[in-house]
Amino acid sequence: MKHILRRYFGFTNCEANGLILLVLLILAITIGMYAYQWYSYRQISRLYTTADIQKLKEVYNLLTHQLSTDFQGKKKLFSQTTKNKPVKSIIPNRKFFNINIVNAQQLQKIRGIGPVLSQRIVKYRNQLGGFIHKQQYEEIYGLSSEVCKQMKVHTFIDIKKNSPRKININTASIKILLKHPYINLHCAKNIVQYRKEHGLFKNIEALKKVYHANDDWIKKIHPYLTFDE
Repeated sequence: MKHILRRYFGFTNCEANGLILLVLLILAITIGMYAYQWYSYRQISRLYTTADIQKLKEVYNLLTHQLSTDFQGKKKLFSQTTKNKPVKSIIPNRKFFNINIVNAQQLQKIRGIGPVLSQRIVKYRNQLGGFIHKQQYEEIYGLSSEVCKQMKVHTFIDIKKNSPRKININTASIKILLKHPYINLHCAKNIVQYRKEHGLFKNIEALKKVYHANDDWIKKIHPYLTFDE
């Protein structure tokens, strides 16, 4: 066998001896296990008759049935006692923040928001004059979709308590108008020029004539404007 190992597998004499010894050891262990099982079975057969073994099986089945019955009874009792109890939140440590008053430090408690991003969120909120819906989170530069999702989960908007800061379109200068993210330089100049030529804006419809804006832009900017004289 050593000759075959050296010839076909390239083993050295030492490696071949080691492999043969390992195989013999595995065979010895396997034979020993079977021998022990056989010996144990013979010993049990001498101590107990077939009738004894059958009685042991009956006792085992009886105990198993009793344990199963007790478990089902306790399960039913637990279900009845907890049926009317209020269900606790699966996330007890979840924080909810009013996005229009929360500060940068509090925002950092939301997963994915660090010092830089929290400051950027607060800055954009102040430029807007306050958020009016959560879709506006998607406008913040550098905010990933995952972080945006986390913000939508952990924040709320209360327009009644925190209404958006409004710009008086009939008195605001170009500089003031440009501070709002939704108004660019071209739009700001047209608004001021319109006031000089036609007088004050009466309503949002007049603004459409100036900027020729689409309905989406009008809907976005309208909550932040006032037409006071």
